[in-house]
Amino acid sequence: MVRLTKEQKTIKINNLLNLFKETNKQIFTTLDLKSLKEDAILSKYIPSKTTFPEFLTFLIENSILKYVCLDFTNRDVKRLFFEEPNVYELAISINPNCYFSHYSAVFINNLTDNIPKIIYINNEQSPKHKQEEPLKQIDITKSFYKEPRTSKNIAKYKDYKICWLNGKNTNNLGVVEKIIDNNLKVKVTNIERTLIDISVSPHYAGGVVEVLNAYKSAKGRFSVEKMANMLKNINFRYPYHQVIGYYLEKAGYKEKEYQLFRDFGIEYKFFVVRNIDDKNRDFNDKWNLYVPKSL
Repeated sequence: MVRLTKEQKTIKINNLLNLFKETNKQIFTTLDLKSLKEDAILSKYIPSKTTFPEFLTFLIENSILKYVCLDFTNRDVKRLFFEEPNVYELAISINPNCYFSHYSAVFINNLTDNIPKIIYINNEQSPKHKQEEPLKQIDITKSFYKEPRTSKNIAKYKDYKICWLNGKNTNNLGVVEKIIDNNLKVKVTNIERTLIDISVSPHYAGGVVEVLNAYKSAKGRFSVEKMANMLKNINFRYPYHQVIGYYLEKAGYKEKEYQLFRDFGIEYKFFVVRNIDDKNRDFNDKWNLYVPKSL
């Protein structure tokens, strides 16, 4: 860019600030910035010969835009922001295919009074067509006596952690769009899908007591029948329907609602949560389920 007088530079900065304010966005991709460069040229805020690197350098050097770097285990993610971004806006900018899930979905769907400090985004794996052996009781017992696999793909941002999950492929079943703070449109699992996910992975939802509280908060706000059909479509290897049915009954739902999950069959001894030792659990005969005493 050509050398400017102090007054010219101030006018230029103010014009560009106004241009960014009009977008009502805080975080910008390269595509966004290239489009804004063209707008700036049309508005004669910058010379027509300005290159994109020159435009970007000017924005950063004059603090119109700032960098934030999220240091995930797999890779670093850098984003440019205009004003300090909402952590949810920052998280969802990481990958356009991601959606909020687990405890974040519990929060966005107003199923908790807590403000979670770990933000969960889910980027589904590609479909797998692996032929699995028939399920045996010994397989369940071996698996659920172990600690749950927990993602270490976590980046810190201020007082928050952003956990980037790669979940089972469901073709984004139950993922909807919602408006949250500052008219931010995000993708998030609906209540039915959220309750399924946190029943499967309570360690991503604040623990089993928080899961039960979410079921209580959700009462009357979703379709249990829709959730049962959704569970069938996801087709988990393990009998999570026993866990879901137990939570529904424990949370005070009608018998005809939790009976939908008994109709799946109660064939195996199963676990509400992994790795609970014998002295800290009870057994629920109705659901053929090992339950932590905290419930």
